[in-house]
Formats: sequence, structure tokens, C-alpha cells
Amino acid sequence: MNGFGKPTILMAALSSMVFFTANAQADTNDDIKINGYIRAVSAYVSKGSTNNPENDNATLQAFLNASYKGFYSAWWGSKLDTSVKALQTGEPAPAPDYYENLFLVGYNNKYQDLHYDINLTTFYYPGGKNSTGLASRVRLSHPINKKTGNSVGIFVETYLNDVFYMNKGDTYVELNYNQPLAQKFILDLSTGLNYYTQDGKTQYRPVDNTPKHFVFRHASIQLSHPVINENINAWIKYIIGGENRAAAHQKNMAVFGIQYNF
Repeated sequence: MNGFGKPTILMAALSSMVFFTANAQADTNDDIKINGYIRAVSAYVSKGSTNNPENDNATLQAFLNASYKGFYSAWWGSKLDTSVKALQTGEPAPAPDYYENLFLVGYNNKYQDLHYDINLTTFYYPGGKNSTGLASRVRLSHPINKKTGNSVGIFVETYLNDVFYMNKGDTYVELNYNQPLAQKFILDLSTGLNYYTQDGKTQYRPVDNTPKHFVFRHASIQLSHPVINENINAWIKYIIGGENRAAAHQKNMAVFGIQYNF
């Protein structure tokens, strides 16, 4: 990233997190709650796409959420190593076009021990054509053993419109297992797959060699641990590659990061 190596960015992020931790103020609003995180990652890999990550360089990502009695509105953002405009036209794009923005509106709560989160997510890529996507997202989690703290979960994302990179009805499913370990370590296991409505082709960008509707995307193993205090966590994730939309096999890859929660 223009002269900054991955260790440099991660160390700078850690220094900023320490500062924010020392100066953070408690939320005194009983009605509207604000929370989020800032994190640095060695690479931005989405849904197991290790051959062509959204950003192969170290980058910062952020999340900001405002909630009221379970209802929430949120934003998530990350820098990309290219822009949708550049992919579509081959022309240079201004700096703001190299960002992915997600805008979420949803509701989360629990029924007995079942935690659920339902939202609509808008994917916005500045400068792109036919690139603003809308998806429904559902996340469920349930404890297995309350004494040990382990749990299982499922995440389902379905696109509701045709865009440059997805078709209406394309669905991603991810299964998760979470296991607290000794010394405050946490183990997360996940696996994801995609259902494609047109064998991988999209309305705006046909993709060749896509004989499958169902594609195994990845399996991942992640180990995390708090750093300095409980608001800062560091992790390393090893991604076992599956296939992408074009049925190209993905390589295995390790990704690490650090996150400050506020």
C-alpha cells in the first residue's frame, strides 16, 4: 500500500487502538446505543476468494452501529485494491471509488437461547455501473453447552437484485462453530457454500466454465485472543480454499488481524 508494509499498518492500528481504549467514554444513553469496531487486517478476503482478494494488502476496516431496542442501522467499510469502475472500464478511478460500503438496517434479539439477526444490506461501490446490490441477511446462533460456552450458528445471505457481480437469488450460506479455550483463547470453525441461479453467469458479466449451481467456497479455522484488554482482540485465520463463481479452485491462505471494539 504505497510504501507501507503489513507490519507497519498493523502496528499503527494497534497504537491507535491503545489510545482510543484509554480515552473511551462509557455510553450513558439508555435508549440509543452506539457501538462498532476498527480493525486492521493483513488482507481482505471475502467468502474464501483467496486467489483474488478484495484487497491483497494490509488495510483498515470499520463498523459503526446505532441500535434502539433491537432495531439497528449500521455502516461497514473497507478499502479495496481496485475499483468497480476500473474493472468495468479499465479506466483510472478516483480514490473514493476504491472503497466498499455496506449499509445495514435490521433487527436482532433472542428467543429463549436462540439469538437471531435479520437485516437488509446495501452494497455500495462508488463509480460503478450496475454495482449497488441489495441482500437479505439472516444470522442464527445457539449455545451447545452453557458451561463451556460453545455454540453453533448459520449465516444466510440472498441477493434481491441483479448486479455486476451477483444475480437475484444467488445465496451464500456459512456454518459456524465457536469454542472458548483455556487462557481466553477462542476457536472458530466455519465453512461456506454458494448457490448460483445461472451456473455462475451474471446478467451484466457472463462467466465461462461454470457448470455448477452449488459451489463449496471455503473452510476456515480461526484462533483469537484478547490483547491489552477485553476490547482489543488479535486473531489468525487459515482459509482452506474451495471454488469461486467461475469454478476456479482457490488457494489456501492465512490472514491475521487486530480489532478494537467500542
